[in-house]
Amino acid sequence: MNSKKSDQFQEAYNLCKEYPADELTFNSQKFYYASLLARLCNEINKKEEAKEYAKAAIEIAKITEPQFSRHKTIGIIKATTKQLKTLELIVNG
Repeated sequence: MNSKKSDQFQEAYNLCKEYPADELTFNSQKFYYASLLARLCNEINKKEEAKEYAKAAIEIAKITEPQFSRHKTIGIIKATTKQLKTLELIVNG
C-alpha cells in the first residue's frame, strides 16, 4: 500500500472515530458504521480493532426484525454476500 493511500485510510478512520456513534439510531446505520470501520481498521493494520468492528457488524446483520411495527423496512440491514464475506475474512484473518 502506498503512503498516500495509507494516509487517506487513516484520515477516513479518524473522521469515522470522531462521529458520535451513539447517535446512530437504526440497525442499518450501526451495521454500515461498524462495517466501514472494520474495513478501514483492516487497511491501516489495526487488526484487533478491525476484528471487533467486524464481529459487531456481523451480529447486527443477524437482526431481521423491523425496529418499528408500523415501519417494516426502517433499520433493516441489506448486507450483501460480499460484505458479509469480507467481514468474515477480517474476523478470521
